[in-house]
Amino acid sequence: MSDTIVLPEYGEIDETLSSLRSRVDAPESHGILCGMISAGGRCDDRDWMAQVVPDAGKLDGSVSLQALYDATLLQLDDPQMSFQPLLPGEDADLALRTEALAHWCSGFLYGLGLGGVTEATQLPGEAAEVLGDIAKIASVDYEVEEPGEEEERAYAEVVEYVRVGALLVFESLRGPGESDTVH
Repeated sequence: MSDTIVLPEYGEIDETLSSLRSRVDAPESHGILCGMISAGGRCDDRDWMAQVVPDAGKLDGSVSLQALYDATLLQLDDPQMSFQPLLPGEDADLALRTEALAHWCSGFLYGLGLGGVTEATQLPGEAAEVLGDIAKIASVDYEVEEPGEEEERAYAEVVEYVRVGALLVFESLRGPGESDTVH
């Protein structure tokens, strides 16, 4: 696949969810989506939207939410491993980015639960360990007055671990024989 699959902008999704009076922010909604897709192979966009937007039944479809759904499906299936969790950019405060990562992880666990994955023991070895780590990251509380390069580097490493870990969980639950097919 030569084209890079890009998610909609973080701010656009956060604004859309806010305008729709969502109970969750952009990272948590994306985590829920990724968890639901991972647990069930595919999830209907309406099922996901019902989890993140009140009165989703009246929602005619949000272009940005639909774009997020579509791009996420493609990223998770991408052999180039282009998947990225939807998080604020590097220009955002590190504490905000860390909180957003915790929200993404919490949403991912919730989405897996919605899809029927209720315990890490349902996953093979390394994927179960990753799920335990994601649960720990979901409860992180980060406070440093003036973060430096070391904290930035640590954050980047944790984001990469979550990114690759989510792909591992997705692949582990996907099962053998479920390959890239056109839907």
